[in-house]
Amino acid sequence: MRIQSVDIARGLCIILVVWGHNAQFTDTVINHALWSIRMPMMFFVAGSFISLKQGFWQLAHQKADALLKPFVVMALLQAPARMAIGETDPASLVMGILAGGGHYLPWIYYLWYLPHLWLVFMSGHVLLSKGRFDNWHPGTKIVAITLALYVGIWMTGLVPGAPFKLEAIPKNLAFFMLGRMTRSIWTSWRMSWPLVVATLGALLTAQYLLQSGSVDPSSAEYVISYMVSSLAGITLVMAVANGLSRVPLASTTLSRCGRESLFILLFHWPLQTLGRHAWTWVLQDADPWLIATLSWLTSVSLSLLLAELIRSSYWTAALWLPMQAARKIHSQTRQAATRRPAAPPPTQPAMQADFADTLPEANVQAMR
Repeated sequence: MRIQSVDIARGLCIILVVWGHNAQFTDTVINHALWSIRMPMMFFVAGSFISLKQGFWQLAHQKADALLKPFVVMALLQAPARMAIGETDPASLVMGILAGGGHYLPWIYYLWYLPHLWLVFMSGHVLLSKGRFDNWHPGTKIVAITLALYVGIWMTGLVPGAPFKLEAIPKNLAFFMLGRMTRSIWTSWRMSWPLVVATLGALLTAQYLLQSGSVDPSSAEYVISYMVSSLAGITLVMAVANGLSRVPLASTTLSRCGRESLFILLFHWPLQTLGRHAWTWVLQDADPWLIATLSWLTSVSLSLLLAELIRSSYWTAALWLPMQAARKIHSQTRQAATRRPAAPPPTQPAMQADFADTLPEANVQAMR
């Protein structure tokens, strides 16, 4: 069963990722603050739902189908045009795909998350199955996660362009395992205003230290501030998601964004770029912030529309979604076709047709 507050939290994170990739908003204080919250939250949520029912190779295949396949499809779809304008060549394309993006495929660099998440899943599975992480003492888990965060934050940027963003593994695996460790707590989250106020204070303090330049980026104080900012931000996102789950319109919209976060991630960059040019042409002399906001909202909306269109056909779904989900769509389409009521015989007047047998099915379809 899906947990609505989790979908809302993912929806908040992905639309904030899109917001941060907008040229107008990139170099802002808020975006710099969100840098330490958005992606840690995504890895935190992913780690909460890793299953040990599957073996290592079975999980590797399943996650490759879900994460690596759409990454490769996006690379190959754009490759002919990029080669035609001289932005890449066959060797760089192959290298970029094998390396999970990096600096070889700049036009889809924003999709680094997908190959990297695959590697984090594999690392997490090894730690759980071979390392017996679930059996560790809680204190040992906290110390190990803290050390991994410290090392990972310190290592960030040391090896730019590493395959599958290897330099970020310790940091993101730490958030991943923290999600696994605390799932029973945060999936049943009940908002406490004193905790929210204290967490907000910790977040603001940490962000002041990170952005004021008062601490050296290579110092322990900087790493600790980043850790505090990330953990406080994750707590606040879950608190906000829990509150929004009680607001019908907001919960419906954001939970859908969370469920379709893959498609928003895949398509938001080109759609937002096109949207900025289109809105600039439509609203000439408009304020740049208005253009940026409209292109941001448009890219999210159009990504959701593309998700709906892709899910409507087995052949398109098979390109972007795991094959299990594509086969389910194919099966549902065939069942819907076989259950469709037959037309009355030509010799029978339409007004005399007996529709009694079709009413239950009509009611079921109306409820879906």
